[in-house]
Amino acid sequence: MKKILKPENFFTLDDFFLKQVFESCKYPWQVLIKLEEFIEQFFKVNQLQSNIYSEKGVKIEQPVKISGKVIIGENSKILAFSKIRGPAIIGRNCLIGHCCELKKSIVLDNSRMAHFNYVGDSIIGNNVNLGAGVKLANLKLNYKEIYVEGIATGLKKFGAAIGDYSKLGCNAVTMPGTLLGKRSLVMPNTTVGPGFLTRKDLLSHS
Repeated sequence: MKKILKPENFFTLDDFFLKQVFESCKYPWQVLIKLEEFIEQFFKVNQLQSNIYSEKGVKIEQPVKISGKVIIGENSKILAFSKIRGPAIIGRNCLIGHCCELKKSIVLDNSRMAHFNYVGDSIIGNNVNLGAGVKLANLKLNYKEIYVEGIATGLKKFGAAIGDYSKLGCNAVTMPGTLLGKRSLVMPNTTVGPGFLTRKDLLSHS
């Protein structure tokens, strides 16, 4: 199981412009532990004064609320009335849509959350689509540490790791500590997790 949970089994990182953030991470959630320090170092090395670093072609509509330090990759769009709470990294060609909230998360390339989504303390893979109203819950009701497949994460807040090319239908919810394998398919209006689930697991329960 430990081998299955390695980040590279969820995400293709070869072309990600900040793939070094995943270095030395044995499990996907460990990148969240080092995210703030990584971004602080990025801003320091590049002598950036603003709390936002954006590559060429980025479009940010107004009004948008951005707090903390955020890195936005080339040609991504942040639509009106969205809220981003750093530290956060948004990859290239991504969409953070109308009335979405992104908090302490990483979104890899070509992924979309178009309407009314909440993504907290999570990692979204490449080419992922979150349908309208999808929520990635990040805190247990008892406020206790989150375990994944019996492994302590060291985190009280951890939402989900969503593998490349996955699709979550409208109003789906993931429980804290959910890991979805590549090409997962979550039906609308369903709640999934916690733990590690593959596309086969999800289809068998749909």
